This record gives sequence, structure tokens and C-alpha cells, in this order.
Amino acid sequence: MNKKIISLLTAAGIFGAFGGSTVISTSFAESESISAETETESLTEEKLREMLPETMTEFNEFTEKNGMVSIHGKYIVYCDEINYSTGAEVVMEQLGTAEVKKAFEYNIKPDEPLPPGAKSHTIIVYEAVSSGTVEITISQGMPWEWEQSHVLKDHGYYMVNEEMNVSEISEEEFTPPVRGDANGDGDFTVADLVMLEKWLLGEDKLTCWKNADLCEDQVIDVYDLCVMRKEFSESKPDHTVMSVEAMRGNNGMEKIKNGVYTAASMSELHTLLKTAELCEYDGCKCDFHDVQSLVPNGIDESFFENNVLIAVYNSVGAGNKVLTIDKIEKTNDLLTVYTTTENPKIATPDMAYYRGFIAVSKTYFEGVSKVERNDTEKIN
Repeated sequence: MNKKIISLLTAAGIFGAFGGSTVISTSFAESESISAETETESLTEEKLREMLPETMTEFNEFTEKNGMVSIHGKYIVYCDEINYSTGAEVVMEQLGTAEVKKAFEYNIKPDEPLPPGAKSHTIIVYEAVSSGTVEITISQGMPWEWEQSHVLKDHGYYMVNEEMNVSEISEEEFTPPVRGDANGDGDFTVADLVMLEKWLLGEDKLTCWKNADLCEDQVIDVYDLCVMRKEFSESKPDHTVMSVEAMRGNNGMEKIKNGVYTAASMSELHTLLKTAELCEYDGCKCDFHDVQSLVPNGIDESFFENNVLIAVYNSVGAGNKVLTIDKIEKTNDLLTVYTTTENPKIATPDMAYYRGFIAVSKTYFEGVSKVERNDTEKIN
């Protein structure tokens, strides 16, 4: 396997013109893997080599005890016959969040000279270099006619822990890689964008570099970040209408009616709700005296890690009109919320006003300095 070369770029304006320069270039094995000299290692390469067979007698004993594929600490050992005279090769393919690489390979010294065309007995050792889960397939065949000649020799699923120790797992325990999932949590979210951006600036680690290599060029750089942003915007909804419902308001509605408002934290949302919806009448026994009770379901502090909340309200009082949120549109630094209000076909409860909440991803909201409302009024 080719070494992963990671170019650490810092650029002035990562999301604009590329003005960066390469400041560090180092092999992935050096920068991302855990060294074989860590204190948690229980089996070194030197000790493993002492365990591995050197003669055919030892080879037969080893495979009888351990099988064709066996696990030893952070190493996976593959033992088999290979007819090199036909041009056959062993190909190891892997898929997952963990990674293994070939550590070394050697042939068993035969007890007597091999005749022409005979198979060699070979041992290939693979070493875990990053944690996670991985699916490994080992095959033999001729590279120039691989589809016709290759033979599957072994297939399995493995877990690599933080100490690089390998263990076999079931297919159900395997976590397939997710394109763009830089932090390895199994999903492609704005958190992966943040991790990759910080890593490029030297401020954070990169958990799953293979998931972040969106250009598939074995290099992690600002171009991967640009592709990640593009794919994220295409794959994730830029906004979700959380609710549009009839609500009872207070005198504060006069201050915010027919407007559009944003909240980027719970404190900002509470301030908005206190102004618009918290009951101000002394001695009233209604249910609108606790601001937290007015917070829509699904909104807490964690919501604001990845989202901005946009609220729109109708006018207050008799003759209130039904509210519909049609769409949002971003043009440069302006975000426009398109709504429709119309006279209700039947009277609304207690002539209530309508309010709507929209969850907008911070990625989409980035760069917005002004939010406006464009309302179309319909008269039935």
C-alpha cells in the first residue's frame, strides 16, 4: 500500500481564494499511526519474528495451530502457498475506519530445492496503524487478468483499539466508512467540516483521514475541504420548517408582529419568546407564564451547535391571518424568508396569532448579515 502523504496547508481565507502554502509534508504512517514503541505494545516486530516459522516443519505446525490467518497483538499474519512462477500475487483489500499496512513478507526455506513451477510457502504480516473497524479481503491471482484468475483466500472483519491491538468481530459490529465523516462518528455532519478546517489550521486532530480524502488523491488539503463543503450543502437540507402553529400571544406581539427574527442560542430564544409569547397579565391562570414551556420540541443547547433558529410571526388580535412558510433563499449576505398569509376559512382559536420556526444549518447561514421577510397576502 502506498504511504499516505498528508500536506498540511494553511490558507488566508480558506473558503475564498487559495492563498496558502505547504508548511509540512509528512508520511501518514509517521503522523497518524501510533508508534510501535508505545508502552502499551505487548508484542514487538522482533518478538513476532521469533514466533513465526522458518522451516516447512515449523510452517505446518504454525498453520495447524493458528490457521491460514491469525491475530497476534497488532499484527495479522497470513500464511499460504503462492505459485510465483505463474505471476500470481497476493492482494489485500480493506474497507473501514481502521487501517492496516504490510509490515513484512518472506518465504519459507524449503527442506529441499523446489522443482520448476512449484509453489512457495509465504508469510505476509500486516500491521494495524489506525484504530476503528476494518473489513479485510485477501485474494490471489494474476494482476493482468485479475477478474478471471483471482481466488478469494480469506475475508473477515476486525476491530483495532487505541493501543493498535487487533481482534476479530462480526459483520454486525463492523462500521462502514461514511464519505466525509472526518470525526468517525458514523455520520457526515457540519462537525466534520469544522474538524477538517481546524486540522488544516493545525488546531485539531483528524480522526478518519480516509473519509476526509474526498479528492481521492491520497492527500488531505484545502481542496478536500472545498469538496466536503459542496457535498455537504448538496446532501443536507439547508433548512427545516419545524412548526407552524396557532398560538396565544400577549401585548408584546405588537412589538414583533409581521417580522422575522433569529436566535443563535437558548438565551436569545428565551428573550424572543418572553417578548412575543410570555403572558403579561397579572393574576392570569393560563399556561404561558413559563418561558421554557414555550420552547418548541427538539430545541435545546445542543440544537444551536449546528443550527440557527428563525422565527416568523403574524399580527396579533382579531382578524388574524393563517401563516404559511414557503421557502428561504440566500443571496450573498441576505437571507430571505418567503411566507404567505391569508384570511382563515374558519375562525382561528381565540383569534390566535400564528408563529413558525425554521431550523437553518450554520453552514448555510454562514456569511448572512441580514434576514428579511417577503410575505404574499392572499384574500379568500
